[in-house]
Amino acid sequence: MDVSPDFRIEPVRRPLAQHNPAPSSELLRSGPVVTLHVDDTVLSGIRRQSAQQAGTEVGGILLGRHFVNGTGWIVTVTDHLAVPSDNASAVHFEFDQSSIQAIAARLADSVDEYIVGWYHSHVGGKPFMSGTDHKMHQAHFNAPWYVSAVVGAGEWGLPVGFWRLAGTELEALDDYLVRMTGPDSAAERHQRFLEECVDRDDDDRPSRPGPAELLPALGVATESRLATLLTAAASPRRRWGTDAGIDQFRLLVEVALTAGADPGCVEELEAVQRRLRHTRGRQGRLRLASTRFKERIAVHRGECYSYTPGDLLMERFDISRRLVWPVRIESPPVSVHYDQEGMLWVLMANHHVLRMETSAAEDSEQGTRFRFQFARLALPPLEGDPLEAVGDPEAVWVRTARQWHRLPLVQEGERTSLGSGTRGDLPSAQCRLLPRWKESGGSTPLLGAVQDGRLRLWRPAEDDGTPLVDIALDPPWDRWPVRDLSLGGDTLYALFDDDGGNQIAAFDLRTQRLTQHIVSVAGQESVATICTDHLGRLHGRIDHVLCRF
Repeated sequence: MDVSPDFRIEPVRRPLAQHNPAPSSELLRSGPVVTLHVDDTVLSGIRRQSAQQAGTEVGGILLGRHFVNGTGWIVTVTDHLAVPSDNASAVHFEFDQSSIQAIAARLADSVDEYIVGWYHSHVGGKPFMSGTDHKMHQAHFNAPWYVSAVVGAGEWGLPVGFWRLAGTELEALDDYLVRMTGPDSAAERHQRFLEECVDRDDDDRPSRPGPAELLPALGVATESRLATLLTAAASPRRRWGTDAGIDQFRLLVEVALTAGADPGCVEELEAVQRRLRHTRGRQGRLRLASTRFKERIAVHRGECYSYTPGDLLMERFDISRRLVWPVRIESPPVSVHYDQEGMLWVLMANHHVLRMETSAAEDSEQGTRFRFQFARLALPPLEGDPLEAVGDPEAVWVRTARQWHRLPLVQEGERTSLGSGTRGDLPSAQCRLLPRWKESGGSTPLLGAVQDGRLRLWRPAEDDGTPLVDIALDPPWDRWPVRDLSLGGDTLYALFDDDGGNQIAAFDLRTQRLTQHIVSVAGQESVATICTDHLGRLHGRIDHVLCRF
């Protein structure tokens, strides 16, 4: 049978992806805002749990996936996590310390499923959502596709009720599809989840890292009480550095705080919660893999130059065509930057600067050809070797170990040269030259460095050395060395080195606050370098892959 490509379901690959859900089949583009599909093993599992503890409220987490259609969402519930609670009674159920460990264990064990809601039981009457239940759902499951399930009096034949949040009110999902999956091992999975929560003093199994591997990137010591709590879940290592893992970890921390975790961990949990507001995984929206990517990169309007200081051969990548051309220059490159007009400026080891422009492509039977136009500019004598050069329409800015220099472009007929200009001392020995695009308020580059636990930017022409931007770095940023800096519009990106992997931080220059933390965890390849393009988009090289974050 010939099936149209339109009849396809694309699963959402990240939990909590409210702003970027995936499309679903055209066949399902009708009906209510939320269409619910529940596996029969889930219903039998939560009913069994309720029946076995008929005099006490029980609860847990619903797992599955969600999809977008033309009128709303399709939510599929494919599994559940039954979590024990020390604070359960005949009238209420709360997530507590043991619940947190169970959630951590199950999330670390899941690859294709994530949290789509929660459930609990009532010991009498039909299913309903109480005022306390409403507050719980609104506080921690406020996306419109999250669902809540309530089991009635714990009897096997009693229907399960489902709700979702519509604005600030709960909406009952009276009609839902039950997917018959056959004789599954729901009881065995249920028992396995419960066993994950039991403390085993006599367990000789080796300890396995869990979500605590994220903590070093969030500035929490691995030997802290919080790390001990999370590691106690003893779950296999999963991709906690992804958006999926971070979203699950964020919810885990919120539940821990709501449940009244160990008082010794509350302060650390609150600090982690604040940092997680700006944290996301480093999955790139664009990924271009090539074994020919070199150490450093510069990106502009769909092209990327890759180079290694000391190597005569640079590589020019056409991102849209997925093609690469070698470009050989006369002396090894020291630095490569684009200016706001798309001109490439290459500082070479022989104290010359190349101004390069790539002409339009010529397609022929022999393939695609590009023409490169070069202007070779000799640097005047400087105090020290040049380390960076950034060009603008009027001048070339050069940084040495101790000074900055502004060398004006002098046009004599068809010949361009560099004149003698101005210079000044660097405000910090760690300063870097940061080119700016038109959108970031001018063509004059800025000087950037971390100094005394503060991230600072200066205008080279300012004589008094007063920083233009002065950002106090909170732990752990204040103790990590900076590998790279890049300006993109009103955002300053910094690549920090830490023990577990490189961390990328984004700071708003107007508010001078952290706005984003792109996290790396132990076991991931390090981000080698970063740069921004003319639209302020952040790019980085990870091993042999160019990523746009």
